[in-house]
Amino acid sequence: MSNDIRVLCVDDEPRVLEGLDRTLGDTYEVVTAEGGAAGIVELERGVDFDVIISDMRMPNMNGAVFLGHARRLAPDAARVLLTGEADAESARAAVNEGQIFRYLMKPCPVDELMRVIETGAAAKRRVIADRELLETTVTGSVKLLGEVLALAAPSCFRETPAITSIVEHMCERAGLVETWKFRAAAMLHTLGYIALPAALVERRTSGVALSPAEQRELGTAAEIGARLLAGVPRFHEVAEMVRRHREKIPARLDDDITRGAAMISIAIEVLNDVTATRRVSQIARGRAVNHGPAGRALLELLFDYQAKRPMESIAAVKVGELRPGMVLEENLTSRSGNVLFAKGNELTAPLLERIRQFHKAAPLAEPVKVRLAA
Repeated sequence: MSNDIRVLCVDDEPRVLEGLDRTLGDTYEVVTAEGGAAGIVELERGVDFDVIISDMRMPNMNGAVFLGHARRLAPDAARVLLTGEADAESARAAVNEGQIFRYLMKPCPVDELMRVIETGAAAKRRVIADRELLETTVTGSVKLLGEVLALAAPSCFRETPAITSIVEHMCERAGLVETWKFRAAAMLHTLGYIALPAALVERRTSGVALSPAEQRELGTAAEIGARLLAGVPRFHEVAEMVRRHREKIPARLDDDITRGAAMISIAIEVLNDVTATRRVSQIARGRAVNHGPAGRALLELLFDYQAKRPMESIAAVKVGELRPGMVLEENLTSRSGNVLFAKGNELTAPLLERIRQFHKAAPLAEPVKVRLAA
């Protein structure tokens, strides 16, 4: 038992709340709220509760409905429902729908209630630890995969860092919790292009008009990428975001898949119009009027977006002076004129190692124009 555990108790009877505060207050940090509406106000303050306990039978908003709101406002907190015999069936239904951690019959012995609080707080800690591990390992693995793929097919992944940065900003501004899957989908949304002819993939960004057949073939990339990702454990949602990121943004974003796909679509849209004088935030404001409610809401998240390199300069450097984070401002070529890496690629450690190996075998054209942060 620990005073570090924070508990929110919700009931419509003040005397019951006083009893819970008196019983639990010496062991836990207890906050009470009289009714569901007051409970929502407490949750909206942003306090990090470990366990939320609610009575089932309350006027205006019963406990199951309140805990449904709590699931949205404090998704990691363990939610506990106190119920009488008459409401037991409704409580079981709420548990089965996945909204509630436990339900307890009233009157509930104090030691049983405290055991559930301890178990619930421990479950919350495990969820957070698992998420942090997933965030670290998945993001690191996907980043490494993206860098390796960028070596094999630079034209497929040259815009990936910028797309990912924009999606990350939307996730942060929207207060999303499991951001790893949105980041992974952004990093890998062009994965399917590696299965298409290299010349066709290069033509998609060259400004050359594509034939209907070529457009159809390029349109299969999202499906190919989704199929490649579908077999990765816990990547079902990531695969579906990749599959659907070219679809029209729906009027409502009802789940993480539609939200992630729409964020990638918005990021691509605004990035296509970025120039030296037009930033993402300016483009987002201009494009908001052309979208429905869901698209406008995502674009509004970008109104305060600042690129990771807000002030940049162009430099001409030797191959030996290239460093991670620099962006190629022109194609990197051999002295005979063969393009090895295309303009727009951000230099990573693996890419730099490959450039050095090329340079050692056959010197590259120097100096190299790169973009770097001021």
